[in-house]
Order: sequence, then structure tokens, then C-alpha cells
Amino acid sequence: MFFYSCKSQEIINSKSLDEALINKQTITVLNILNNNTYESFPEDIFELKQLKQLSITGSECDTGILDCKNIQNVPSRIKDLVKLEVLNLTMNDIKYISDEINKLPCLKSLDLSNNLNLNIDNLESSSLEILNLNDCNLFKLPKNINKMNRLKVLGLEGNNIPNSEIQELKKRLPNCVIYF
Repeated sequence: MFFYSCKSQEIINSKSLDEALINKQTITVLNILNNNTYESFPEDIFELKQLKQLSITGSECDTGILDCKNIQNVPSRIKDLVKLEVLNLTMNDIKYISDEINKLPCLKSLDLSNNLNLNIDNLESSSLEILNLNDCNLFKLPKNINKMNRLKVLGLEGNNIPNSEIQELKKRLPNCVIYF
């Protein structure tokens, strides 16, 4: 298991998250390479009150690994990370995110790319500027995407969203660059 900590700027080789997070009060950036370890958010993460950037990169499960573990949802405790600005959960198995994500006042960037069968119709964060939903096998736009007026970048590549929906969204969010 590898953890990256902004405090040390070094890779921390650790057998447990507790061992890696000795200085919980000072960590502002945490990158976890899942490596088939977590199916849900480790509870220790919610104690990181200074956390600004969190990345939990999942494992490639289409490589024949039988016991593939990836994060499956974004829990309601996400609201405890009030300073969080960047959340990257690429290549997991997320199908649902808690409504509580909308209560994060500083969240500017959310990357949910490579999460198949993702349903984020409840996402309506007014602070988001970057939203990446690349390769999520989406057939329609998330229901509340029109309400995200601060969006500057929206990644929709590798999905099956009709071009007509994307063109309509471009009209509604003229200041947003949409990649599709």
C-alpha cells in the first residue's frame, strides 16, 4: 500500500492507514493507491480536518483479478472534510454519492472518471468548477448539471450521451468547456 503525504513530499510505504497518518492534524493532501485494499472510505480519513486534496485511485478490475476491491460509494461523512477542495475517485466502482457532498463549501474539483454505472443525479454542488465524468458509461447527463453555474470544465469523454443533450448543455452553461 502506498500513501503520499504533502507534508513529507515522499511516498510512505505502510501496512496501515493509521501508520501513514501519524500527524493527522497537519495532512492537507492524501493520495491513496488502493491496490485492492478498500471497498469503502477508510474511517480515519474523516479525522483529517485540514485535508484539502483527497485521491483514492482504484484498481483495474477488468484485468482478471477475481477479488477486486474498489470504493463503492461516497458516504455521508464526506461532509466532515469541510476544507476539501479536490476529490479524485477515479477507477473505482462508485455507483452512488451521498447528498452530503453538496455541503462541501470549498469543493472545486471532482473526478469520478472510470466509475461504470455511476448515478449522480443528486449532485448539485454550487462550488464545483471542474467535474470529470469520463468513461463512466453514462447514457444521459446528470439531472442537476444545469444548476452548476460555476462549472468551467466538464469532462464527458467516453460516454454514450446524445450529442443533442450536450449541445443544449453548452447553451445553458456558456462559460463551461465541455469535452465529449
